[in-house]
Amino acid sequence: MPGSESFVAHVRERRVVVIGAGVAGLVAAWECARVGLTVTVVDAADRPGGSLAPVEIDGLTLDGAHADLSLGDPDVDAVLHLLGCDATVLVPGDRNALAGGGPLPGDGQLGIPVNPWAPEVRRVIGWSGTWRAYLDRLRPPLTIGRESSLGALVRGRLGDRVADRLVAPLTAARWETAPDDLDADAVLPGISTALTRTGSLTGAVAQLQASPEPARRALPAGFGPLLAALDTHLRDLGVEVRTGQEVTGITARDEGWRVAMDDADIHADAVIIATDAADAGRLLEPVVGETRAFTAVDEVDVVTLVVDATDAAQGGSDVLVFPRGSEVYSATDVTARSPQAGPARRVVRVVLAASDRDDAAIAAVAAASVTDLVGASPTSSRIRGVARSRRVAAGTGRRVADPARREATRAMLHAHEGLYIVGGWVAGGDVADEIGDAVRTAERVRHGLLWGQEPALDTP
Repeated sequence: MPGSESFVAHVRERRVVVIGAGVAGLVAAWECARVGLTVTVVDAADRPGGSLAPVEIDGLTLDGAHADLSLGDPDVDAVLHLLGCDATVLVPGDRNALAGGGPLPGDGQLGIPVNPWAPEVRRVIGWSGTWRAYLDRLRPPLTIGRESSLGALVRGRLGDRVADRLVAPLTAARWETAPDDLDADAVLPGISTALTRTGSLTGAVAQLQASPEPARRALPAGFGPLLAALDTHLRDLGVEVRTGQEVTGITARDEGWRVAMDDADIHADAVIIATDAADAGRLLEPVVGETRAFTAVDEVDVVTLVVDATDAAQGGSDVLVFPRGSEVYSATDVTARSPQAGPARRVVRVVLAASDRDDAAIAAVAAASVTDLVGASPTSSRIRGVARSRRVAAGTGRRVADPARREATRAMLHAHEGLYIVGGWVAGGDVADEIGDAVRTAERVRHGLLWGQEPALDTP
């Protein structure tokens, strides 16, 4: 092919610097390197992986923060397949229990009951809550527009007790976000249409329940093999991964960007920022101006405990959810997903609101919350190991205000040629959201560097 050698040389001359070696940064780097671009990844941590990096506790290798992976995005499925990590398993349905309050009703969706008169529902919301929920059948359906806020929708149709006692604990456990802040159709797709069709929220939930929810799945061996596969592929492609080095700033040049670090500068034709929100704001503010409005994002602390098992300990994937306003969002027994723990140990993951308190104080709060899962209060003598990490709240990307924030972020960066951003705080808190967004961002980078024109900016 005439000119092919010069084109290959042209591709290799183009350099992409990825700042941040979490899963989004690594996927973006891989997607760029696969077409021949020269790629350097820089991260301040001592190893890649971000919040997904495995942790060692009491001789066990465990996922640092996440457990499940929502699949179905073709870009994500393709990445997993190419990396040899597409073997998935169904995640058992969690048996939710309110901390100190017994099991929550299993009928319905996200705590919204199909039958508010059911004894297990009435036990939680009381007779007054049941009568208030019954009014849902007498209210007119939504025929014009829709109610964006899940909390406002539930309160308006079924009352505060259903919203606060049934829905709020479950949205906190699953999305780490209050129902009032979540977009109803983002967390319950089709709920507004079903409400208009059936005339009641309980009827709409019953209709949604008749259509099976897409299965939640997990990588059988956790995210460790995915990170290892990315590392292998990056090295095979000649990608330089620099860990333990902090980027101090980025500056626009006549042609491209200068990425400054403590001991060296790198010239880049394109920069992909794949850090957390705070570091992204620090790096972007000198370039784009005020960034606080779009970098503010909720984060959570994830504490993983390995404790001695007791005869009273439960098995499986039970989840404790906590009352509205609690500092703790959820506590999950993940022992079933950690078979190497054996019968003598339980592995519990606790998600709390992000805090500046030290590790010991956070571990104490986490330990006090898991009594119902591990059979007895896990005193210090029973705790065999603790690890703490921080990640973006899972509800990011599904809150009412998030689409506007995401659009503003993308539009602001789009004005600066060769500057891109990926990561959970802008793409969404689900790992699949991060991977899919990183693939599509890398496509824009490739088109911009190789053909001089990016695809149209997509801000879903």
